[in-house]
Amino acid sequence: MRKSEERFRLLVEHARDIVYRFRLTPTASVEYISPVVFEISGHTPGEFYADANLAIAITHPHDRSLVDNYIRDGEFGRPIVVRCLHKDGSTI
Repeated sequence: MRKSEERFRLLVEHARDIVYRFRLTPTASVEYISPVVFEISGHTPGEFYADANLAIAITHPHDRSLVDNYIRDGEFGRPIVVRCLHKDGSTI
């Protein structure tokens, strides 16, 4: 089991996509976010840990209603694709 967990950790930490775990209750918090988040968004993992709302805050304004509806509907198994704003202001 430990070897399997280690392989999974290595896979996640070297993925080119952002992998994260977000807790909704009892309070919203980021439990894990992969290091590649900095390369993609310009924000460090520490910034996401410190501000559970950062992912929503950097959502492109034209896509914010998609995120609001996604959260309201609670269908978290359904994929959602939105644009975000990089820390430098560019769209990702």
